[in-house]
Amino acid sequence: MLPIVASSFANAQQSACTIVPVVVNGFNADVVAEGTGGNAVDKTTHTVDAFYTFYSKDFVPTNPHSSGASAMAYGGGLPTNGTLTASSLSGLVFQMANYSANNALILRNNLTNTGSLTFTNPKKAEKIYVAAVRGEGGSGTSDNHNVTATIHFADGTAQSTVFQATAWWFDSNAPSNIVIAGTGEISRNTATTGWAPRNEFRGLTQASLYYNVLTIDAANQNKGNYIQLCTGCFSRL
Repeated sequence: MLPIVASSFANAQQSACTIVPVVVNGFNADVVAEGTGGNAVDKTTHTVDAFYTFYSKDFVPTNPHSSGASAMAYGGGLPTNGTLTASSLSGLVFQMANYSANNALILRNNLTNTGSLTFTNPKKAEKIYVAAVRGEGGSGTSDNHNVTATIHFADGTAQSTVFQATAWWFDSNAPSNIVIAGTGEISRNTATTGWAPRNEFRGLTQASLYYNVLTIDAANQNKGNYIQLCTGCFSRL
């Protein structure tokens, strides 16, 4: 399962590239529990990994788990304003869609294995940065969560590239393409006992958000474009 939560682009029209968040349409799921009241299952529509999903720093569940009465008490969480400043690449900033609406493109067999993210305003770019993670599989590159990204341009041409999103859980030796380290995760299970009980916070040092880079071919860098994403294949779902 792969959620794609935000995009930024590197502007090709300046001698020194700038990276700017872009507004896109096409998200199909809400994967961030936010605000005061309700349980994680009420505040989201889909998981990221098994029963678990993201939460914002201001989430206070109605029925807290013993792991923490709130996101503030437990730690971690996504910024309340949705602005994600990458810790590993200077200038890279993502802007999440509203936490109370669809804010991720989920690619998964029981939902959809294809999806399109369309730029509200087509842009000229050298690179497109995609904030994405994969769940419900191993963290090694041999665990196939490949995604084929097809970038369509204003003149009707297209360019395809394949990338593999980074696993969102590492016990140690996390890769360097980090957007936010230590996001934590929260269970949207309805059961109050057993594994992944309702509103359990966990993963404060293991769960993180990462990014991938889609490089635009030189011949395509002066075209307005939009990005369309579709999956390759998954080895575990």
